[in-house]
Amino acid sequence: MRKTLPSLAALGLATLFYATPGTAAEIDVRQMDLTEGPWALGTGGEACQLILGDAEVKGGRHLDGGAECSGINPALGQATKWRIDVPHELVFLNDGGRVLAKMNYDEAKSVFTGISANGDPLVLSQSE
Repeated sequence: MRKTLPSLAALGLATLFYATPGTAAEIDVRQMDLTEGPWALGTGGEACQLILGDAEVKGGRHLDGGAECSGINPALGQATKWRIDVPHELVFLNDGGRVLAKMNYDEAKSVFTGISANGDPLVLSQSE
């Protein structure tokens, strides 16, 4: 019986990890506070405006401009929220919390970089 209890506990723990949908990395709230505001998303001469909002929503913060940026990155067409996961990964999500796109922070250039759904390089830089 003693061998069974640890095995059941391990099975229960494994089930918990696999059954939890959308388990995210640690959210970097401090970095989010520093990042909110207007940003320009660009690739190959095209650009659009994203507003990384400060209003909290389930799973992140409110995003404006996702649909307007769908020409640059089609994955953003349904993006309505954003968050920053540790370490410095900007994540765009839809209303249901599904991850649509990710970008990494380049400290040397103070921009986020990524690849669009079309395979084009993306740069997200803070607007003035």
